[in-house]
Amino acid sequence: MIKRKIIRGFILIGALLFLSGIISSIELIRLNRATSELLHASRGNIELSKNLLDAVQDQNTMLLTTITDSTINYRNEIAESRVRFNATLQTIKEVFEGNVELTSEILKIEKTAFDYNTIFNQVSNDTDLEWFVQVYRTTYNKLTASIKNFMIANENGIIDSASKVESNAFRASMVGIIALAGGILLVVLFYYLLNLFYIQPVMVMEHSLKRHLEKGFPFSVEVNTKDELLSLKNQIELLVARSKK
Repeated sequence: MIKRKIIRGFILIGALLFLSGIISSIELIRLNRATSELLHASRGNIELSKNLLDAVQDQNTMLLTTITDSTINYRNEIAESRVRFNATLQTIKEVFEGNVELTSEILKIEKTAFDYNTIFNQVSNDTDLEWFVQVYRTTYNKLTASIKNFMIANENGIIDSASKVESNAFRASMVGIIALAGGILLVVLFYYLLNLFYIQPVMVMEHSLKRHLEKGFPFSVEVNTKDELLSLKNQIELLVARSKK
């Protein structure tokens, strides 16, 4: 019976540590997955925003070149830049569908892009640098500003997600710490109970039996458990009683 109780105690400690290890592993796997998704999303979002800015910058450069040198025609290249811009914007709309905050920023990009294209289409052989500075430049700055605002809003969302990941990391570490503390407490409690109910009674019996054998004091020990210790105490009492006969 004592052996079974001790085995149960060790099984309980092992089960607690095993369970805490499983929980910590699950939390760490979730943390690793969330971190990977966050980094992947960040790289993808930066790349999409960069493609928008590159497409607009290409149109801007080609327009400025056309204004300064009317013999150069970038009509096909400008059309390709617009196609690239629209394709990237469509991808962004699909990626962030359902995101209310970013959807509003995307709508702003669409509006400023429409205004930009309207002004851009007014370019002719009579276009001069004054028009470029006073009219075109304003719509161009609004478009690039809306793209940058989208990038900022997106990065703020990533920062919020990073805060959640940090919170999950703290939670994962706390599970391990709590499990370790619980395991130590359980080991201490197990040792205390083992000492109280098994080691101390054996020491008391050994001391009482020694006093009986050396000085003739009566063997008197109180055992509160109904197990091998009680049986041992009864066997010693029977042996002492027989020795007096």
